Amino acid sequence: MMLTPASSPLGDQQEFADAWAAAVGPRKYAELKNAYARLGVLIHVNFEDFAAPDASAFARAADSTLSTLAAAKARAVYMATGLPGISEASDFAIEPPSLNGRVTKSRQTGYYTRAIEGEADDMIAKVQPISDVNRMTRFRSAVAYYDGEAEIITHGVAAVAIEYASAHNASIAQSAAFDELYRRLMRRFRLELSSFEAAESVRELSRTPRRRYVGAMLLRERILREGKVLSGGILKVSSFLNHQVDAQLAMTCGEELAARMRHTHPNKILTVEATGLIPSLALARALSLPLVFARKSRPLTISESYQASYRSHTKGTTSELIVSTEYLHASDRILIVDDFLAGGSTCEALFKLARMARATVVGVAVLIEKTDDAGRAFLSGYEIPVVSLAKVSINRLEQRVDIAEEEPFEDVAVDMDGMDSVDAGTESSLTSAAAVDGYGRQLADDYDDDEQSVDGGRWTEDDEVSH
Repeated sequence: MMLTPASSPLGDQQEFADAWAAAVGPRKYAELKNAYARLGVLIHVNFEDFAAPDASAFARAADSTLSTLAAAKARAVYMATGLPGISEASDFAIEPPSLNGRVTKSRQTGYYTRAIEGEADDMIAKVQPISDVNRMTRFRSAVAYYDGEAEIITHGVAAVAIEYASAHNASIAQSAAFDELYRRLMRRFRLELSSFEAAESVRELSRTPRRRYVGAMLLRERILREGKVLSGGILKVSSFLNHQVDAQLAMTCGEELAARMRHTHPNKILTVEATGLIPSLALARALSLPLVFARKSRPLTISESYQASYRSHTKGTTSELIVSTEYLHASDRILIVDDFLAGGSTCEALFKLARMARATVVGVAVLIEKTDDAGRAFLSGYEIPVVSLAKVSINRLEQRVDIAEEEPFEDVAVDMDGMDSVDAGTESSLTSAAAVDGYGRQLADDYDDDEQSVDGGRWTEDDEVSH
């Protein structure tokens, strides 16, 4: 077996409940270490590239589907290490050009490669000048797990118009596939944070502090003490949040939202001016992420922008949200933050802005959620986690605010090679990011039977199986 680890094992395996191996890229390896450490699983070693023991079998797998290739790599890692293996295989294709929605017989050739880092951008640069701006490119990923008995394969797809395509878009498909595998492994093996806490890792836990966040508790107390119910079921919190701001409360709440949403792995915060900035600043600071806020009017400094409309719940008017195209990109994983979640119109407008940029929305975090306005149900179709610190309902007859009782949120910080904090008691589960194409259509990610014939980096229309 010609397996050479891409990096040395980290940490003491005795500190974890289990140890696995991987065959993924270096950046994804770092993400896997952090994600699975939260479940008590050490990704013990990574193999970026290797030759399999049965070269002929591996060559056949390489010429077959992505699923078969990923599975073959996972099995090879298991054979070499005796540890459960996680592997990934990706490809990139530029679809054949079409004329009036139909592929012409004289122009049926497309482009295909599995060497995304080395060839995708070159292909795009070669084909883009002679292509219609709506000619589609497609990134696909298959991720496999194998432990000698169980085999699980998940997929992710991202389709991007060639005008906006780059090799960085592969991360969208990869993240979708890895997130889905994470969820399925959690369900299949009942992996939970509690199992990590109960594991024989006393030395690790003895030096990692447990922190109980109090932002939600303080916020609920202020709402009960100072919140006022206005006509129309509007909750007024101007004395500490929306007009006069208690900065310490805002920072405390932002830190708790950051701990609750860290597991979604965002790389950018998106909010709306002006009250959305209050929790967003604290959350962005806690996660060390850039913060983008949508403007309600167009300043002279913004020329090209994404624009979406929403209806204000408090004003009863329709307004526009504007974000410059400079600050939202297809590779972004967006966490949407706001002060209130009522009907969900503002959040939906922010969803639209992210979708226009072909970015992926990974979660919504708000300070106050009005449960009687059904905003959570409105957003449920997006299949992303929604977290709020205070769930309130308005008793209009008695002009009273009722607040749902919830357990305090606790967080166990893992002090190991820069790993993120481990989240305990998060109210929403992980969901995979949906890969969205240039027209906002969600693509099917089930392509087990989709076979590609590779010939000099090119593929033809006849090789494509429709979904």
